[in-house]
Amino acid sequence: MSRFFKGGSNDSDAESVDSSEGNRIVASKTKAEESSSAEEESSEEESSSSSASESSESESESESESESSENKDSKVPAKKPSVSKKPVSSSSEESESESESDSDSETSDESGSEESESDSEDDSENSESVSGSENESESDNQSESEGESEGDLESETSEAAGPDSFLKKPEEAKPAASRFLRGESSEESSDEEEGRRVVKSAKDRRLDEFFACIDNMKDAMSGNKWMVVSNEFDHLNKVAQKSSEAGRRPPAYIEFLSNLDQRVESSDKAFIKSLDAANGRALNALKQRVRKISRQFTSEIERFRNDPEAFMKPAAEVADVPKAAAKAGQDEVIVGGVATRGIVAPTTDEPKTEEISPSDIFKHLRAIFEARGKKSTDRAEQIRFLEKLSSIAVTDYQRLRVKVALLAARFDINTGSGQYMPIEQWNGALKELHNILDILDANRKIVIVEQVEDEFEDEDEAVAASGNNNGVVQVQGSVVSFLERLDDEFTRSLQMIDPHAPEYIERLKDETALYTLLVRSQAYLERIGLVESTSRLIMRRLERVYYKPEQVIRANEEAALRSLSPEFDLVVTPRASTDTPDKLINALCVYLYNHGISLLRTRAMLCHIYHEALQNRFYKSRDMLLMSHLQDSIHAADIATQILHNRTMVQIGLCAFRNGMIQEAQYALQDISTTGRIKELLGQGIQAARFGQFNPDQERLDKQLVLPFHMHINLELLECVYLTCSMFMEIPVMAAASSTASDARKRVISRPFRRMLEYTDRQLFIGPPENTREFIMQASKALAEGEWRKGEELIHAIKIWNLMPDTEKIKSILSDKIREEGLRTYLLSYAAFYDSVSLDSLAETFDLSLERVTVVVSRLLSKREIHAALDQVHRAVIFERVEINKLENMAISLSEKTSQLHEANEKLYEQKTQHTNPQDNRRREKTGSVKRRNDRSDNRGRQDMN
Repeated sequence: MSRFFKGGSNDSDAESVDSSEGNRIVASKTKAEESSSAEEESSEEESSSSSASESSESESESESESESSENKDSKVPAKKPSVSKKPVSSSSEESESESESDSDSETSDESGSEESESDSEDDSENSESVSGSENESESDNQSESEGESEGDLESETSEAAGPDSFLKKPEEAKPAASRFLRGESSEESSDEEEGRRVVKSAKDRRLDEFFACIDNMKDAMSGNKWMVVSNEFDHLNKVAQKSSEAGRRPPAYIEFLSNLDQRVESSDKAFIKSLDAANGRALNALKQRVRKISRQFTSEIERFRNDPEAFMKPAAEVADVPKAAAKAGQDEVIVGGVATRGIVAPTTDEPKTEEISPSDIFKHLRAIFEARGKKSTDRAEQIRFLEKLSSIAVTDYQRLRVKVALLAARFDINTGSGQYMPIEQWNGALKELHNILDILDANRKIVIVEQVEDEFEDEDEAVAASGNNNGVVQVQGSVVSFLERLDDEFTRSLQMIDPHAPEYIERLKDETALYTLLVRSQAYLERIGLVESTSRLIMRRLERVYYKPEQVIRANEEAALRSLSPEFDLVVTPRASTDTPDKLINALCVYLYNHGISLLRTRAMLCHIYHEALQNRFYKSRDMLLMSHLQDSIHAADIATQILHNRTMVQIGLCAFRNGMIQEAQYALQDISTTGRIKELLGQGIQAARFGQFNPDQERLDKQLVLPFHMHINLELLECVYLTCSMFMEIPVMAAASSTASDARKRVISRPFRRMLEYTDRQLFIGPPENTREFIMQASKALAEGEWRKGEELIHAIKIWNLMPDTEKIKSILSDKIREEGLRTYLLSYAAFYDSVSLDSLAETFDLSLERVTVVVSRLLSKREIHAALDQVHRAVIFERVEINKLENMAISLSEKTSQLHEANEKLYEQKTQHTNPQDNRRREKTGSVKRRNDRSDNRGRQDMN
């Protein structure tokens, strides 16, 4: 029989498989020396078996079908004969039995062919209706069951089969029939059909799970097991969402939700008290969740309650969305404001049949809020959809809700701190904030507040709930938070744009529009009475004007008020009382002093001091700084406030320099200029990371603290002022150090200046000065040698003075200071060579008035810097010969060493106590806070005067 014959029976296949198994067993047990004889006998039996099979085929055709049925019914296994280890020759009885089995298999195949064909057709239909994964599992189960049946047949037929089957040719061995073809009786096939596994689609399984969940909830509600109901309700919502078609929940879900809503709403306090504590809490929580979810399906629940029969009718089948071949990175679309991955919407330009109605706005807003923050959300599509909703909204409440969501979506488009918000989106957010303020000004029954008890999805409910708030409808949001984010994004854009490019100037022009928005928002916050939010907004407004000159402040204020209505006015800064920049900044700072938190008061004080110093009011700014005691607690403030403090101190130093107070300027700039980290302390750059200490996160945070370029203080001007002040103070001290009459020979005022001067002295060749440092160093050497005219020319040749206002006034102040310090240096250097000097000759030599020369000489005499006497009658200075002996020199050396030891002890005490005692006069850390200088020299001078 051919192995590909479709009608082959399973019995014959089992016999052939069992015979092959028997052959393998016999072959393993047969000895090596008997293998040759077995091959000879097998060749002889092949011819006999072939002739026997031909005769058995002719006999089987003449036999009736009763024999085949008898063979099928008689399946009682016989006893297993013993297998001999030697090969056995084939007998005539065995050939006859084989022929009979062949004939039986043919008849059974013919009788079962029709059944196998019908069964195979059924199987093919079932296989087409089932998914690929279910087909695999079913085929595996069928293969296992068939393997078991085949194993049974092998065990039954293995008794009849002997080692003779091993001697057959492999072509004559009956192969196993296909597992999809049945040769069994009708009783066995019916048994298999009854035990066949029922395969369901994923949709049917979800529906079964859905209805099982509803049944569980009904049973739990009948037993008042509300904890079970609460848990099952969460599971039901997840299953219903998966079972939804075209975004619509199953009708049975709406029906059960409506009934559950009525059930939980009907439960009163008495019923809740009758329950135990756990179920009572579960019922209250379930009631809130049911209310929240019922709002999402208000229209569906109403349609169900109006006509349940029509609602429960099955809807038309929704056509599946064709899945096009998506490109890489384009497999996300927004459907109703919600991002969907893996489905690409059809690209047709046909208009949508279903338009969004104003009543559906809140439903779409909810979907957008749920999709917010997810990676698969297309934020640009959300913005476009919200702009469409804004055009659809008809009431002020709807417009306000959409505008607030649109603002949040615009800010969400920039997720990383390494880039700034796109300028078009920033302008869009600015416009949306103006629109929000227009709505709030037009309809004063609506306000935006940060905390709302319950945000209603229906405007009627919100109006009904406004009775508790004096008829004012509340919308959740924060105007001041939106303004702060808008201000931060504007600052970040200025930080990242190249300051030398034209784009920086174009971007800086938007500051006027931002300032106008701040003024409008201040009026709204003053009207609704939010003091804390008003303080935050006034701080932002103050930070936009405190560092600018009066002309720029006045221009910004006029532009902001010009864009508003003439009737517009503010409570904190009314137009009448804030017509000048000084009055405006004073009003803003006073409000923050009275209503702001500690941080805002500190920053307001620093901004106020900065503005006073910028206007050349040194004494007022100095007194405000000392009275505020900020230097005692500034080390505990945040880094941005420390940067503002450092900027204020630098501005005070520059103010003192512009007023000709050299010593005060040098003291104010000393601690900033000697750190070597001027850029970092002033927020104008970051310090370069050392090798092996690069931290990208820290560098990113440091870059965020860098101020925009237009707020920077010129570092070259700062260095020039500091070195010039140090020159005026150090050159006379160095001249006094060479005199034996001085007791302050080794006192150092500015170490950086000393190092630069020593470096210049070590140079073999000194060419013409090229930068600011070289100009000042050569002027210092000329001044020390008494050539004050040359020093004056070198100082005036510095071009950086042109950046300061009133350049000619500053140069004249520097000229007078150079003459005075030249006179001091001359007297300290050459006092030992004179017995007396005429005041008139000194005035003529240094081009000073007689009164000014008298003042300088008197100051030297009062501080005991020179040992001389002033003869006012003869207008002369009479010097005294004073020689310091060895004991006096040792006493002076001891006093200097004691002073150094005292300074070292003070520094050690600082490190131990960490500035816990603010009354101590000690140095500060180098973390942005400014150190106070110890004026021991002034104290020593006062003691000498006494």
